Amino acid sequence: MSTPARMRLLPEYIEAIREGRKTTTIRIGKRGVATSELIFESVANSIKVQVISVYYRKFSELTEADAQKDGFNTLQELEVALNAFYPNIKPHTLFTVIEFRV
Repeated sequence: MSTPARMRLLPEYIEAIREGRKTTTIRIGKRGVATSELIFESVANSIKVQVISVYYRKFSELTEADAQKDGFNTLQELEVALNAFYPNIKPHTLFTVIEFRV
């Protein structure tokens, strides 16, 4: 059995996963996920999740549903957060969406 991959998250995002408000993470670029489990970790916390699916979207193709699965109220909130993490995003910039469950 393979060791779960690890990804860093802000502490408030780990809390959102625990509360069931966040069921995806969206990362810039085309990323493969080689394991069926991930461990999200912050400075003081971690949580193990099961990967359900991995899919790819251009920035301009992200939807309100993508935003809500990622723990945001609106697509605009998601876009602001992604721009804060990844400056210089263009409409054609590709993102990996990793869907999971606890």
